[in-house]
Amino acid sequence: MMVNAIQNLYLINHPISSSIFPDGVGGRCQCPPGTFYNPVDCKCSYHTEISEGQECKAEVYLPFDHGTSDMSGNGIHVENFNVTVKNGLAFFNGNSRLVLPRFANLEYQDLVIYVKFLDEPSHRFQALVSNGDCCKHMASMALIKSKHNVHFMAKTEQKKVTTFHLPLQKRQWNEVFYIHDGTKLEGHVNEIGDEKWSYGKVTRTHTGLQIGYARGFPNFEGVMDEVAIYLCRPKFL
Repeated sequence: MMVNAIQNLYLINHPISSSIFPDGVGGRCQCPPGTFYNPVDCKCSYHTEISEGQECKAEVYLPFDHGTSDMSGNGIHVENFNVTVKNGLAFFNGNSRLVLPRFANLEYQDLVIYVKFLDEPSHRFQALVSNGDCCKHMASMALIKSKHNVHFMAKTEQKKVTTFHLPLQKRQWNEVFYIHDGTKLEGHVNEIGDEKWSYGKVTRTHTGLQIGYARGFPNFEGVMDEVAIYLCRPKFL
């Protein structure tokens, strides 16, 4: 039932061209992280590559030791909507979220998302991370928490939706990795992992990454200790 619910909620949308240089009205737009402007197709379609020996570092790192500021060194802007930070923990009240607009329109070559959250048992599904908004743009990636599991979803440019779920530890801290590499969707919750074929890039959306929110699901209500986003696969995975 959960698979059908997610597939129904995340309907096929129409890919939208990414931000480009110039913007067509005399200005300039910044490409999403990990990309460069391609003058041939007028898109940010050139991707940076991690060369051999180069370390894969987090594009965004939120340890919540300094509010909701990005501590990766990249200075990524984080929009805070009613998230309270205290003693290195981020408290989500069910009507709050963090938004990373820098990731709007991004074509993901590799996407790795790490979330550490404290489970508070609930009979409702709750959003951990997604890239959709409230109105026009359905998410093409999502992490959703339920009473017993964490649910993984990816929708690719080939218009295929891939989902699976893994059990969480109730009333305990849970460490979650969401990984998509253009070939498969991979997930880890604590020491348990799974993967499924998911060919193609995650479908681009107009919306930045949203922490604690996903269209069609209640917002996350609980505590997060750490969030990290990579555009490459770290060696420890």
